[in-house]
Amino acid sequence: MRKRNPCPTSLFPRTYPILISLVLTLSVALWTSSVCGQASELEVRVLRTVEISSSYRYCWYPGIHQFSTGEIMATIRLNPDEVHPEGAFSAYCISRDRGLTWSHRYTMGAGANNDGAYSREPRKDGVIWQLWNWMTPDPPSQSKQLRATLTKYARGGMEVQQIRDVIVRFNEAARMEPQRMTGFGRLKDASKLEMTPDVWMFGSILEA
Repeated sequence: MRKRNPCPTSLFPRTYPILISLVLTLSVALWTSSVCGQASELEVRVLRTVEISSSYRYCWYPGIHQFSTGEIMATIRLNPDEVHPEGAFSAYCISRDRGLTWSHRYTMGAGANNDGAYSREPRKDGVIWQLWNWMTPDPPSQSKQLRATLTKYARGGMEVQQIRDVIVRFNEAARMEPQRMTGFGRLKDASKLEMTPDVWMFGSILEA
């Protein structure tokens, strides 16, 4: 029987499991204590570790978000760490029983990647927003005004809307960098995007 190489690079010889356990529990506890200021009254219970998803390909950099209706969404990055906007690949899983069981991966391009800003909490309409990092100059002859992708998750993750012409403006021109694909050296993909703005947006989206 021919042995299968279980990973895209020798640096990661095993599957990429996404787990929910003590880390998430303590994160929620610490956030609650920082908001309420009542750390002494917190009761932290550590339940069994649950595997959300795993893959022989890239399946890493997860994020956890909860809808106002109770569903928990775990976002997952499925592409390598590279400068390649047109090769971005991501997914998310949904739990409807407080994290005990999880759905299969709902795959998509931009939108469920860790590279971007998410709603700190669901908006008043129950929707979670994600503003993706990779942008393109609009118009292309400058880099102060960029076009970004905004993803909106609704109905507990069962409805996704993407707006791909959200305009973001900066006071100074963004630095441009060439595409870089992991594992291909100087080889470039057949892409029309030779240069990409080196702009990174992390943190929370707050409703004004």
